[in-house]
Amino acid sequence: MLHRLLRLVFLVLCMGAPALGQAQIKLQSGTYISSDGRMEVLVDMQADGTFILKAPNRTNRYVRQSGDVYQHAEMTNYQLRVVSPTKFTSFMAGGGNPFDFTLSRPGLTPPTAVAEHPQWQALYDKYKTKAQQAEGDEVQAWTFCAAVAYTRAHMANNQEVTDSYIEPIIVSLKQILVEPQTCPCSDVIPAALWSRFNP
Repeated sequence: MLHRLLRLVFLVLCMGAPALGQAQIKLQSGTYISSDGRMEVLVDMQADGTFILKAPNRTNRYVRQSGDVYQHAEMTNYQLRVVSPTKFTSFMAGGGNPFDFTLSRPGLTPPTAVAEHPQWQALYDKYKTKAQQAEGDEVQAWTFCAAVAYTRAHMANNQEVTDSYIEPIIVSLKQILVEPQTCPCSDVIPAALWSRFNP
């Protein structure tokens, strides 16, 4: 125990105090969906900077390492990098395939909560299934469509707030499309909304 403590102090001294003082991106608490559409997690950013990630079968605690990188409190080879206020990447130190997670619903209500608008929930299920069955770039495209539908399913009563959360999803979706002028899921993203937001 003493050896680990001394090693930690040594690492902090080597990195220098400013490392933890660097400007960091504040991730929004809420439900996030993985880029392959197969996993939903609930993220709770604590006031002390601790990153609590609740998966279906386990709660994980991450602590800030430096900048926007967080390290698992127990399994230190598991790390997260905050990319934007609504996106983070999960990866293993030293290798492995990273996974991107995008905010699909703000707030700390579990992903299993009943949708306020069932018609949007049905569309979310539709695109989530498409993402799970797709391959290659299509997986990410359908995942973004599912994220928009999920947001609408739970926030449709407040159009202004809904649009503010949908905007970064639409922008990200357009960036991966070969023909960004054509929306792949017009049943969840109206043409007027699709044309309003651009990278």
